[in-house]
Amino acid sequence: MLPHSNRRLQKHGGDVTIAGLKNQVELPDFLRIISEKLHISNISPFLANHVLLNEYPRGIGIMPHTDGPLYYPWVNSVSLGSSCVFEFYENMADYRDHKIAG
Repeated sequence: MLPHSNRRLQKHGGDVTIAGLKNQVELPDFLRIISEKLHISNISPFLANHVLLNEYPRGIGIMPHTDGPLYYPWVNSVSLGSSCVFEFYENMADYRDHKIAG
């Protein structure tokens, strides 16, 4: 359980830090298989080295944020059990302008 929310989180592959991925461990078989299938299917040019499994109940999402350079150049997001919508903004000012106009 995340301390600042009521949603569950599982972290696999290691700890993302400012200095890079630390305490790196192999992904569990089920995540390795998914990563390989995404790669073989040309959906992802990379194999995953880190996975966050987040539970988002219906109508609950995440606040605007940046993940930083450790997630560059590629991130895969897979939604299981329902559809999801991602809104990407160049910067927080664009996000605020969209919400005000929206």
